[in-house]
Amino acid sequence: MAYKIIKKHLAYKYAQDVVAGKKEIANEHMKIVCKRFIDEINQGDKCDYVFDEIELKKMSAVLKLLRMASGTELGRTVEESLIGFQWFFLVNIFCWKHKDDIHIRRYKHATMLIGRKNSKTFLSALIFILLLLLEPNFSELYSVAPDKELSKQIKRQMDAIIKSSPDIVKYFKISQKEIVCTMTQSKFTPLANSNDRLDGREPKAFLVDETGALKNHYPIDAMESGQTTVVNPLGIIISTAYNTLENPMTQEVQRSVDKVAGELYDPTYFSMIFKPDEPRNWNTDVNEMLKANPLAQHVDQIKDDLMQKREQAILYKASRQNFLTKFMNIFVDGDQGEIFIDEATLMKGELHDDFDWYGR
Repeated sequence: MAYKIIKKHLAYKYAQDVVAGKKEIANEHMKIVCKRFIDEINQGDKCDYVFDEIELKKMSAVLKLLRMASGTELGRTVEESLIGFQWFFLVNIFCWKHKDDIHIRRYKHATMLIGRKNSKTFLSALIFILLLLLEPNFSELYSVAPDKELSKQIKRQMDAIIKSSPDIVKYFKISQKEIVCTMTQSKFTPLANSNDRLDGREPKAFLVDETGALKNHYPIDAMESGQTTVVNPLGIIISTAYNTLENPMTQEVQRSVDKVAGELYDPTYFSMIFKPDEPRNWNTDVNEMLKANPLAQHVDQIKDDLMQKREQAILYKASRQNFLTKFMNIFVDGDQGEIFIDEATLMKGELHDDFDWYGR
């Protein structure tokens, strides 16, 4: 099988740019993910999985009907407004399928760690709109967030996109609590960990937002347990970093490292982890900041704002913690403002026998 559409697509070009290290500044994790994507596309029939270009056409057709609801691209189609890393996430979770059953997605689990101001909520909203239109009839879709206010953010973004898109708005019924697609009778419901009972639901797909702010792993476990009897389930974990090393997102990041490039490699697990390779160099190397903020590499206004925040964090310790966590994706414990070791190394808990503690 020779793939023609995807090789001309922005998602494929993004992967090429990441691997080449020229037009996209990315960390080692993303280089591994992108190189594997390119290699598997080029393998064609020899790959253990199939890339469904028909699904890509369907997804693109839907995105052509959606309109941007705000910002400088107000009124433009979503399809022409998306950039490389956004396309890359979408095509991976929607278009890779099992060889023996083209209706079953390859990836049952997808994780994204990304800094603030990278359109995280917008991307989450798009995923749910696509699921409402493309998944089988009567699918149950849930977003989960730490509290009620956060849980409404994705729905508000969905509301805005749908209401700004005259070609599809008639196919949706929007109420205060949920969004229903009248063509498929599939339903999206935002849930708050602090308010809603999460057990007993059967999500076809779920997305946990701001995972780093969760107190424990229960919301993820509850959603995954509800998918036990669901055919072709999908679970997505998205977050920025937070000022604690003890939260579900640090566990998910470590799991991503293990399953994507480690000894526990799992071909059904997908992740895009945007964080610096050298967190100690946050104040000396601008590229480390750009590795955590892919959108800033394409939008000058966002990059300029981040540069100002970085300068403030360098000058004033009071600004440092917020910058390191929210914009550098460095998990900082408590109110400390200095990074001595990155969380991935710390969680391994490894010390060499000859480690010299003198003067430490």
